[in-house]
Amino acid sequence: MNLAAEPELAGRKAASLRGKAKPQGFAPFLATSFTRLLGLWREGPPALLAQAWLARAHPVGTPLTVHAGADETVSGTFDGVDPDGALRLKRDGGRLEIIRAGDVEL
Repeated sequence: MNLAAEPELAGRKAASLRGKAKPQGFAPFLATSFTRLLGLWREGPPALLAQAWLARAHPVGTPLTVHAGADETVSGTFDGVDPDGALRLKRDGGRLEIIRAGDVEL
C-alpha cells in the first residue's frame, strides 16, 4: 500500500492514499479487511473468492512470468483463475498450465 507517495512504474498506473490515510489508522483497517476475507476464504465456497479475485485481476491475455523456484520460470498469458484460486497460465501453443505457487511478474 502506498500511503505517502506513488512509485513511478513504466507502463503501469500507481496511486497513493497521500493525505487520506495515516499508517496508524490504516493498519487497523487493513487488519479488519484481512480478517473478513480470511473468514470468507475459510467458510465460503472457494469459487466465490476466486470470482472476487478475477474481478480485480489483470485482464485475461496479460503476459506473465511465474518464478516457481530458484531457477525455474514459466511464461505465458493470464487465463483466469480456477475455482480453487489457482492461476491459469496459457503457454505457447495454447497449452494450459495450472500454477498453485510462485511469484508472478508482469
